[in-house]
Amino acid sequence: MDRALLPGVAAGLSVGALLGTAGMSVWWTVPLGVLSLAAALWRRSAVFVWAAALLGGMALPQPGGPPVYWEQQLPLLQEARVRVTGIPDPRARSTEVLAELEGHRADIRLLVYLPPGNPVEPGDTLHVRGRGAWPHPDEWADHLRRRGVYGLFLAQEAQVLAEGESGPLRWANQVRTTLLRRFTHSMTEQGAALFAALLLGARSQLPAGRQEAFRRAGVAHMLALSGLHLGMLVTGGWLALRLLRIPSPVAYTLLLAFVGFYVLVGGARVSLIRAALVFCCVGTFWILWHRGWVLRRWLDPLQGVATAAVLVVLIWPWSPADAAFQLSFLATGSIVLLLPEWRESRLRARLPGPVMRPADLLAVTACAQAGALPVIGATFGHIAPLGLLVNLILVPWTALVLAAGVGVLVGPALGPVADTLLVGPYLAFVDRLAAIPGAEVAVGPGFGLWWAAATLAVVLGRAVLRERERLWA
Repeated sequence: MDRALLPGVAAGLSVGALLGTAGMSVWWTVPLGVLSLAAALWRRSAVFVWAAALLGGMALPQPGGPPVYWEQQLPLLQEARVRVTGIPDPRARSTEVLAELEGHRADIRLLVYLPPGNPVEPGDTLHVRGRGAWPHPDEWADHLRRRGVYGLFLAQEAQVLAEGESGPLRWANQVRTTLLRRFTHSMTEQGAALFAALLLGARSQLPAGRQEAFRRAGVAHMLALSGLHLGMLVTGGWLALRLLRIPSPVAYTLLLAFVGFYVLVGGARVSLIRAALVFCCVGTFWILWHRGWVLRRWLDPLQGVATAAVLVVLIWPWSPADAAFQLSFLATGSIVLLLPEWRESRLRARLPGPVMRPADLLAVTACAQAGALPVIGATFGHIAPLGLLVNLILVPWTALVLAAGVGVLVGPALGPVADTLLVGPYLAFVDRLAAIPGAEVAVGPGFGLWWAAATLAVVLGRAVLRERERLWA
């Protein structure tokens, strides 16, 4: 029960925030949550703590809707004064920036699409001319609304009125721009686009057809910066530091600094921040362990994942309604909960050494997909049956591509070699997978509930078998 306390709080807070996003929060959730917390202290019951977390999640503030007049005013908007609040995302025909509309009675944020060739920085104040528009389809509009973004502005002209003050986002954008230029100048167009997507999260530089191929092959998650990419880079950094005989506490400290740097340069995406929080929890523990302040048996990855979930929900209460949040934490949680079953199994113990490592990678992928599959099917209406086996090949291949991308940034002369030996075969492999008949299978709207029911049946059956073994013993 003690091990389940914090994960239960994370789950209760997430479900409560999800209900709050759906408009189910009422005035009595706060006093009832306080009473539930008091009952938890009195009865020393985790159930009351979880109930308090659920009610507290419902009471978290959510982004308010746009003002009443905005629905009529946005389509008529032809020029505006805006302040850039996010890192620009350069695209083939435009540059996407998150900006705050100035001169209005309410705080209104827009996605502004600038003409190509307009260099802007976070904090800049712009005068833009063009037209306002509503985001389509409705799912995307809801996705933006939860973040407090209430429309689009398609700019035909843009003028920088005032440059913003220096700060972390402005510095990170300058570094990011420099790195993107290095890829562009040292590689072919497709190689630069792939490295920009995998290392810096600039997916928009990949052609739409290429992104569709990744989706059909069941490996679209390779293009979304997340814990997978951060884990690969941190692992590579750890091996390099150990080869240099850097002491472990110093190595962990350097890696923590790198994680913060990478989160900023990667665009400060919520998915990266989630992964960074998990790593910071684990990395801080190891630093404390090396100093003798904690015991190694206290390390529990499940508590790190739960802590990251709690922090993310408290910072961004709209997150649980986001498919990326659900995919990230369900996949990670499934690995933490299910992988020990595989590691302790008799089948794994019988495998020869050369087979064990690929089998472990396959097990990790299977655990992650077991958690993510219901969200994928319910959100996108399809699943990729080949994804499990494909990831067995593409995950280590992606690690090599990321290592090559770092090598190209350090030594641009490696660009042509990486293009020929890694990028070309990598993209050709994805294209061939996407062209296989049946690579993508449509599922019904009730797929998520069906998968949840099947998972519950398996868990209950496993519990019954274990109880039977205990009684017979």
